[in-house]
Amino acid sequence: MVIAVILAGGSGTRLWPLSREAAPKQIISLIGEKTLLQKTCERIGKIIPYEKQWIIAGENYKSQIELQLKELLSSNRGVSTINTKAPEVLIEPANRNTAPAVFWAAFRCYKTYGKDSLMVVLPSDHFISEESEFNNAIKFGISEAKKKRLITFGITPTHPETMYGYIKFDKQLKDSSKAFPVRSFVEKPNLQNAERYMEEGDYLWNSGMFVFHVGTLLEEGKRVCPDLYETFSRCNLFNTEEIQTIYNSLKPQSIDYAIMEKTKKAYVIPCSFGWNDVGNWRSVYEVSPKSVKNNVINGKANLIDTSNSLIYGKERMIAVIGMENIGIIDTPDALLVFPLEQAYRVKELVETLNKQNYKDYL
Repeated sequence: MVIAVILAGGSGTRLWPLSREAAPKQIISLIGEKTLLQKTCERIGKIIPYEKQWIIAGENYKSQIELQLKELLSSNRGVSTINTKAPEVLIEPANRNTAPAVFWAAFRCYKTYGKDSLMVVLPSDHFISEESEFNNAIKFGISEAKKKRLITFGITPTHPETMYGYIKFDKQLKDSSKAFPVRSFVEKPNLQNAERYMEEGDYLWNSGMFVFHVGTLLEEGKRVCPDLYETFSRCNLFNTEEIQTIYNSLKPQSIDYAIMEKTKKAYVIPCSFGWNDVGNWRSVYEVSPKSVKNNVINGKANLIDTSNSLIYGKERMIAVIGMENIGIIDTPDALLVFPLEQAYRVKELVETLNKQNYKDYL
């Protein structure tokens, strides 16, 4: 049995002011009409039907997610014969990063389907342009995970990127048709190191996507993070109150840190399927269709001598004269203007708003 676990608990502060605490990026329409969450469910739904998909999210987003899943199911009627039941939404009592969510899902999977079941773990808020290549990679990952492995997907870098983590693997074994043992996980580098990674050729971008053999994941969990393993092993995984009590006692930690950096059973598959984590407004610009003069326009806009820019609004007319490489994001209560190359600083801006107690805008 193969289950898809879709992690939908992120806050998306880098896409403020459109993305807020009440409506993070995975449940808003950023690129096209469907949300990133809907696209994620639909994409993996070609391999794993909706009824075998679990979405892990916070209580605040439950009603919005369930409405979006209902819309998605309705749009697939008459199109898909396998997606006839909506994915299940599992409510996470608190955001504790990815490791607790993965362990909760893994124990549920083990209890329901046995130790040889598999979990495809995906973020809910990534963009993928080449879906057929993605599907092929996932299918190959599933076949490799059946060998009792913990599989992750590494993206072949196209440029020296400082906003992604990296995965190092053995250069001597480089062959894109295989899965390779992971040597190490590397935090986001500075530009000099990112350029070196590109030259050396044995580093991949860390996509945060996995296929786990459940039995192997739990065995390794018991060995390298026994506290987390024991916490979930002795509770009723289907009891809301018990799960809430457990989450209140847990510290945040990623599945990379908890398991993947410590196990000898981690393998990486090099991939190229048009992946982008949509981590800031520049990413939105990069993956969106361009109009005249390489602009991305969403909403009503009138541009004169303006190029290579992102203009996003829903209600008001946005007029721009003589600008280049800028972002303008207009919402009913906040306006953001910035150079696209500084899109990464939006998180810094949100932190400043929080410190200055502008809670209503977050």
